[in-house]
Amino acid sequence: TFSFSGVMVHIVIYATGLGIAATTAANILPIIGVSTIFSRLTIGVVSDRIGNKPSLVISFIVMSVALLLLNLATDIRMLYLVSVIFGISFGALLVLMSPITAELFGLRSLGLILGILIFFSAIGDASGPVVMGGIFDISGSYNLAFITGPAAAILGIILSLLITPIHKETLIQDEQH
Repeated sequence: TFSFSGVMVHIVIYATGLGIAATTAANILPIIGVSTIFSRLTIGVVSDRIGNKPSLVISFIVMSVALLLLNLATDIRMLYLVSVIFGISFGALLVLMSPITAELFGLRSLGLILGILIFFSAIGDASGPVVMGGIFDISGSYNLAFITGPAAAILGIILSLLITPIHKETLIQDEQH
């Protein structure tokens, strides 16, 4: 969420800094939104086939690619492409939050654990725009600011690879209680 909110707040300003008209640059935001809808409708099928953890890793990889491409984008077509890729990855990550949490911790305290996760997600939401904006203010460029996004997404890849679900027996016991 750090990367998502930081990019959402700053991408239109970044685009206008490239000389793109504000009305054209503003189209980036709905493109991201529509792209999240697509992935929200499809990631469930994908994760049912390949598993939640591989789907999570792939989603973070796709987000990393989108955020790296953002630093290379110099025209509106490239920004639109980045927006589609970015939206798809973020929508998938949102959908996977609940099933991966259930898979990791079982169902007994799922509401509490998701509440804690969403609390820390809100910290990411709040800090992404501030950190990226602060870096822009200091450096005068979004290039360094937008590097924080892929860094956070790559950290997500590493952490996703390290997670291990609880045993199925524990899940069954949780469901019986």
